[in-house]
Amino acid sequence: MFNWIRTGRVAWIFEDNFVPDDMIAGANLNDDDPERLKGLVMQTYVSNFAEDVKDGDFFIGKKNYGYGRAHEGVTVVMQAMGIGGIIADSFVLEYGTRSANKGYPLILECPGISENVDRWDLLEVDFKNGTVKNLTKEQTLQGLATPEDLAEMIELGGQEPLLRRYVQETQGL
Repeated sequence: MFNWIRTGRVAWIFEDNFVPDDMIAGANLNDDDPERLKGLVMQTYVSNFAEDVKDGDFFIGKKNYGYGRAHEGVTVVMQAMGIGGIIADSFVLEYGTRSANKGYPLILECPGISENVDRWDLLEVDFKNGTVKNLTKEQTLQGLATPEDLAEMIELGGQEPLLRRYVQETQGL
C-alpha cells in the first residue's frame, strides 16, 4: 500500500519562482549518477547540504515553484537524498503533472506554507488529503487534496504503469 502520510523536517525553503534545475549546476543537469549528484546538490546555497538532509525531509517552495524545463538529474538527486516531497504555496501549472507522470516527487499545494514553517521544523504531511501538521509549532494547515486520478497514477508509480494497466484491462492482455 502506498504511504501518503510522511514525516520529515523542512530541509530548505525556496524563494518565489524557483527553478528546480538550480539545485544542481547546469553542466550536471543530464547526469544520472545519484551519488555524484548528491555531492553537488544545493552547493550554490549552502555547503554540505546532502550531509544535513535526512531521509523523508521536505522541500518548501513559495509561489510558482517549478519554473523551467524538467531535467532528470534533479529528480534523480531528490530520490537519492530521500526527499519526502515538495510543499509549496503554489506550483507552476505543469509541475504537478510532471511529478505525477513519474510518480515522484510527491507534491502538495498549500497556500501559506512558506510563512508558517522554518528550516528544520518537523512536519507530518498527508499528501493525499492535503493536511500539513507542523509538529514543532503545533499548528495545522490545509492544502489542496490530490485529485483521485492523479492519486491513482502516483500509487501505480507514474504514467507508464497506469497506461500499461489500461492496455491490459481493455485489450485483455
